[in-house]
Amino acid sequence: MNRTKFLLTTGALAQCGPGIAIAGQVSSQPQAEVAQDRTSLREEVHKLRLIILNLEKRLTVLEQARIPEVTTVTGPEAALTPAPVPVNFPSSPTTTQRLNIFNPQITLFGNFLARTDNKTVLNQDGDPVDDRFNLRELEFDARAAIDPYADGVAIITLESEVPNEFEVEVEEGYIVLKRLPFLHSAPGGLKLKFGRMRVPFGRLNMLHTHDLPQATRPLPLRTFLGEEGFIQNGVSADFFLPSTSKSVLEWTLQILDGGDLPVGEANRGEDLAYMSRLKWFHTFGAAADLEFGLSNYLGKNDLNGNQGTLLSGFDFLFKWKPMQQGEWRSFLLGGELLYASMEQAIGSNQTPFGYYTFAQFQMNSRWYAGLRYGFSDRLEDDGLDTRALTLYSSFYTSEFLRFRLGWETVRSDLPQLDGRSTGTLEVNFVFGSHPVEPYWVNR
Repeated sequence: MNRTKFLLTTGALAQCGPGIAIAGQVSSQPQAEVAQDRTSLREEVHKLRLIILNLEKRLTVLEQARIPEVTTVTGPEAALTPAPVPVNFPSSPTTTQRLNIFNPQITLFGNFLARTDNKTVLNQDGDPVDDRFNLRELEFDARAAIDPYADGVAIITLESEVPNEFEVEVEEGYIVLKRLPFLHSAPGGLKLKFGRMRVPFGRLNMLHTHDLPQATRPLPLRTFLGEEGFIQNGVSADFFLPSTSKSVLEWTLQILDGGDLPVGEANRGEDLAYMSRLKWFHTFGAAADLEFGLSNYLGKNDLNGNQGTLLSGFDFLFKWKPMQQGEWRSFLLGGELLYASMEQAIGSNQTPFGYYTFAQFQMNSRWYAGLRYGFSDRLEDDGLDTRALTLYSSFYTSEFLRFRLGWETVRSDLPQLDGRSTGTLEVNFVFGSHPVEPYWVNR
């Protein structure tokens, strides 16, 4: 027994001896060399983790393929033949979870809209879209971790404004760099985004059709940012600023291609554009929170890049959801205000203005009801305006299926819009795993 202890102790000292010697050498090295060695070690650790994950994946495949062969014995010998012993292969409880890293999380969203109108409604191409059933959108959403530093998102949509006519579009496709490879941590929680993305101007522009609180986007957002919202290619930086313990202050800066939105459509990406959004979030106890946002977009609105556009927005959202009542009660009050200054080749600047506000009350675990009011000037002539009142009610069977009834009436200085009333039935359905919803969506 003493000899065994002696051998074990000798072996342990033999293994630790080089490490002790290296530690002694490191202590005498300059600080710069020590920091460089630490960085190299971190990179080696990341490489080893990836190798281990690949080996675990290969091991799982081999274990699934290695099925023990069972020989069936019949006749009198069957009673004398022992039953085969089941083979249990060792497996780690975290192996399956780790292997999921290699597979993207794929979801299919569907959005169906039925509408009835008291007047003819034409789209931008002059096609009638009133009194129709329409599968408005199918959206394929794929998300995955690329490596320890970055995540990837790809969202492909089949969109239909006119029934039976579909267009394929890359709605979003980007990577999120959670931290830089040469930094131990991300300063200020910095996240960099590269690719095509929904621009976080205001609140609702970031949301896809299936996440909207109403069946359509608010009137001023359709006027200033487009029917489907503002989507553009570029680079985005998002980080946190110092704040109190109950508050979060977040700042987003973006450099984008110009154009692709109504207030700067003519530019067609010939010049760069810049976007900034400052968001402040504060909680009040355990039942309520409030958020304010300030957004600014600076770009050009003509092909030659001689005329500038400044679009500013202010948004807010108040949410009440008492924890004592669980999923049974909630209340939302929110809105946005938009103002643009658009330089003109001839004459004074156009300065259109718009806003909307909405309120939503949750009556029980499945029913929600709300209303929305919107106002917007016309971009081409800020002396003409339009107003819209929308009522709606949503019913959830689960987070994967939602029905929504709505009714909207419009008053406008434009004869083709004035007096229009529209009734809608919207159905949203989800196949597959559900990505994280916006934090304020109740279901």
